[in-house]
Amino acid sequence: MTASAGFDNVTDEDNKVDLGTFTSFDLGVAVELTESIRLGLNVRNLISDNFDLGGQTLNFDTEARLGIAYHNQMLTVAVDYDLIENEPLLANNAFDGLKTQFVAVGAEFNAFDFMQLRIGALKNLAGGISGGAKDTVYTAGLGFWLGFNLDIAATLTDNSVGGFVQTGFRF
Repeated sequence: MTASAGFDNVTDEDNKVDLGTFTSFDLGVAVELTESIRLGLNVRNLISDNFDLGGQTLNFDTEARLGIAYHNQMLTVAVDYDLIENEPLLANNAFDGLKTQFVAVGAEFNAFDFMQLRIGALKNLAGGISGGAKDTVYTAGLGFWLGFNLDIAATLTDNSVGGFVQTGFRF
């Protein structure tokens, strides 16, 4: 299958399902403990719901994440932790029993106010998951501010390599 064939499947009218109407909301709070240390809590999908897509389930379960960060003009270092185990957003029988509960650590070095160097790692701590789902994901990235932002990132696990490019504008 080519990338264009995959895109054709996404845009095919026969593959679309009307989920009806669903409303939820998120809540977040951040507290400055000191001038350089911030503690935050984010709760997503306070109103949860699941949608059956004919053999697959789209999950909007409540998720909560706690984080702490140290920041100064040149460096930010942060740690985040999922407080509860989560179902995958889109699940089917192949993912039965797969849960996520991530701990993540990352750092960003601000070089010359127009370039950011980033490194990080992500680990799934959920119980009862397969070995592959427990692999640590290592990340690295480079961000540029050139009148618009350009972010380039890579991920690495024992079994895979990924790359990402994102661009945008600030208003």
